[in-house]
Amino acid sequence: MSTRSAKKQTKVLYATLILLLAATALLLMLTGNAERRDEADTTESETHKQETLKEDTGLFGNKDKETKPAETEKTGAETGVAEKTVEKESETTASAPSEESAAVSSSAVLPVFHAPVEGMIHNGYSMEVPVFSYTMNDYRTHDGVDITCTEGTPVFAAADGVVHRIWNDPFMGVSVSVLHDGDAVTIYQNLSENIPAGIAEGVPVTAGQMIACAGNTALLECADETHLHLAMTVDGESVNPADYMKLTFADTAYED
Repeated sequence: MSTRSAKKQTKVLYATLILLLAATALLLMLTGNAERRDEADTTESETHKQETLKEDTGLFGNKDKETKPAETEKTGAETGVAEKTVEKESETTASAPSEESAAVSSSAVLPVFHAPVEGMIHNGYSMEVPVFSYTMNDYRTHDGVDITCTEGTPVFAAADGVVHRIWNDPFMGVSVSVLHDGDAVTIYQNLSENIPAGIAEGVPVTAGQMIACAGNTALLECADETHLHLAMTVDGESVNPADYMKLTFADTAYED
């Protein structure tokens, strides 16, 4: 090969190498620009997301701030209404006592009782210690007082009240009971069968009003002298009538 041809080939190689280097440089430059654009786009996207998130957070935060006072005001209003309702009910309860309480308070006071007949007690009240019964010839309890009087003696109501029952007891004979204030009941037994006109169950009577006559109809006490058997209960419990009214005891009488 001649020297001239060799030089020509060398120049071609150099030119090709230069073109390759230029192409490589251009490729690197284009690649770098693309990476920078991608980074810029990524940064811009992240920045946009952050701004959007801030805006959304601000919106939701404001919504909560705007909603909570309204809810608080609503809760406060409801609480106030509830408190006013409770206070109103308490005032109503305090100012208007129940009918049951009124009935108890009005019926808690016992009236003044008086002896229903004139006479002396020959058998006293004894529910704990048995006393001798001349009729039954044994010892037994006695739930009332026997006031000696003649047959036909008027029997008067011991206090104001309402005739509760009129019945013929198989052991204690013709009987009348009168209901009084304080849940007290006076019971008149061993009566005559002649009940005065106008005396009937449910009829109001006043203290000293004639409600019956003494008789001799009690089979359990028919061997005793003529008398009124007077019994009494308070709140449904048997009590001694002599503790509630002034009665006279005979010298031989048993007084509980």
